[in-house]
Amino acid sequence: MWHVINLSTESHPLHIHLALFIILNHTQLVNVDKFTDCMTKMNDSMKCDIDKYAKGGKAIEPPPNEMGWKNVVKIDPGFMTTILVRFSLLDSHDPYPFNVSAVPGYAYHFHMLDHEDNEMMRPLKIVS
Repeated sequence: MWHVINLSTESHPLHIHLALFIILNHTQLVNVDKFTDCMTKMNDSMKCDIDKYAKGGKAIEPPPNEMGWKNVVKIDPGFMTTILVRFSLLDSHDPYPFNVSAVPGYAYHFHMLDHEDNEMMRPLKIVS
């Protein structure tokens, strides 16, 4: 389960390579400015006590077009989106026939032109 937080001023469409996920909910954070200040200083959602900002917020179920398995989810500004991620073959749900923890491994990024133009793709290391 992933909790993805958007503290920017624009929506971000998250894409995870070789993965599908179910969108569980979108939670509007409370006191976003205070949480953003902490994240700017510490860059650690646990040390910034994300639970305090998420628990008081309104949880919104995904709309019908976001139901089912997806590979992109739009995360709105000031929201934390919770997704359940599965890394497996699409047709059989079997594990991939290669070592997913080997370089380059999985990657994630946002489908935004300025991100893509600036090569803003991040590696994701799977560990057990």
